[in-house]
Formats: sequence, C-alpha cells, structure tokens
Amino acid sequence: MSGVKTFVVACLFVSVMAPSARADTTDLATIMAGCIGRFSAEVEHAWLMRDAHSEVLEQQRAGFLAILDALDPKTTARDLLLHRIDTKVAHAKLLQMATFQGDTKLGSWAKKQSQLYKERCAGLLSDS
Repeated sequence: MSGVKTFVVACLFVSVMAPSARADTTDLATIMAGCIGRFSAEVEHAWLMRDAHSEVLEQQRAGFLAILDALDPKTTARDLLLHRIDTKVAHAKLLQMATFQGDTKLGSWAKKQSQLYKERCAGLLSDS
C-alpha cells in the first residue's frame, strides 16, 4: 500500500473513530500505536491458543509499525509507548474474558468487542 493511500485511509479512519479529532500526525500516531498494542495482544493470545493465524497477525502488526515509523508524530515516543502498552493490556483482558470467562454472556460481549477493535484496525491495512 502506498504511503499516500495509507495516509488517506488513516484520515478516514480518524473521522470514523473520532469525529471530533483533528486528522494530524499526532492523532494518526496514537491510532497506530493503539493498533500495535491490540495486535500485540492478538499475537500473544494466538500463540497461547496455538492458533495457526498468528503469523498473519504478526504481519499485520508489522504493517502498523511501518506506518507509525513513517509518521512524524508530535506526540513523544514515550507517550506512544505508554498508549501501546495500555491498549495491549486492555485488549488482552478482553481476549482472556472471551476465552476463559465462565459467564457466557460476558464472554460473548468480550469476544464481540475484541473482534470489533481488531477489525477497525485491520481495515486500515486493507487494500479495498
């Protein structure tokens, strides 16, 4: 995906995910950092569950890292790293609830939420 196309897709994502947010590099960097965190949690969960899709998830995570590296964010690297970690922990909790929660209603909710977040991020990398 070309850099310009990626930027346009990311701007559209910002307008959908946070309508009041300005589409500057700080917002885009924060979104990419969040997606890196989510996909880090997805990769680790796939390893834990011996899921054959872990390699695909790793490639997607690498795509978010490449986009973040291409941006020149106004946000400090420390702030972005903290956001990545916070998002990873939160997403990992959703995945754990979805997989191991005894309450099927709560587990179902957690599964839907984790899938929704994952799909929103993955949509940034799609060529369509």
